[in-house]
Amino acid sequence: MDRLEPLISSIQLFDEHCFSTCKITPIRITQKAPAPDVMSFETAHQSGLCEVTEISPSGAVNNIAFSNNSLLHIFVREGTNIIGAKQNRTFSKSFIAPPNSETVVPVQCVERGRWDQTFDLRFKPADLETPRNLKKAKIDRLRKDDAEAIQTFIWDDVKEYSGQVGIASSSEDLLDVIKQTPSNKHQIEKINDIDNANGYFIISENGSSLEMFSSEVLCAQYLENVIDSESQFCGAPINDNNCHNANNVVSRFINLPWILHENIGCETSYFTKGNEPGHSITLNGSVIHSVVYF
Repeated sequence: MDRLEPLISSIQLFDEHCFSTCKITPIRITQKAPAPDVMSFETAHQSGLCEVTEISPSGAVNNIAFSNNSLLHIFVREGTNIIGAKQNRTFSKSFIAPPNSETVVPVQCVERGRWDQTFDLRFKPADLETPRNLKKAKIDRLRKDDAEAIQTFIWDDVKEYSGQVGIASSSEDLLDVIKQTPSNKHQIEKINDIDNANGYFIISENGSSLEMFSSEVLCAQYLENVIDSESQFCGAPINDNNCHNANNVVSRFINLPWILHENIGCETSYFTKGNEPGHSITLNGSVIHSVVYF
């Protein structure tokens, strides 16, 4: 895949929705080839179809074990946070765990001050979204280095974010900081086009990005937490000088150049070549997830 455009048959932009902390334009991007069915990690875990653990009793900061115990493909979104075991982590980039598989997955630690000598090595999904500016910085670094090489930068980013929002954590835990920020989850009820959208363009003081999924179900599942993650800027006006026209951004999004990158599971993985950090995964030639930070 050099560009997304040859895979796309049509694009529909819905009305922009303005909130106190961000502006969101739902988007429907139809692909020429039907995308394979995948189940989200969160749904699979809740149904007991997968398990995430430390790779051994001693653990490793930048790797965890992912067990898919089902006949389904399980989609894990980049920046998804997991809690428990020795310390909280975040997935480095999106991937797809094939049916009945065991996969060693690269992660970053987001809780610098804890390393439990626990016998419970299991993780569970955290219903908390990593702020987009942190995900943008992480993806940009992963285009050049591996998960272990960028770990110190992740800890520095968490510390800076904690200071930015004025919330401290005794274990320097990003998720603890996020839990203490105001919630905006109720605002998703105002988006009446979400059932028809499989992507969105978002603008806030936290930056702008465009994200698409293979289905409307996946998009709706994650958008609620995306809106909530903008709440740390509650009351801060959006600087329109930093905003991009949604039509122009969509055109840039589908025409950006991509370069093949190492996969984690059965997906094909790509990073953007240019100035805008981004990551895409495909399965059987169809896009399952793509995100670009502008």
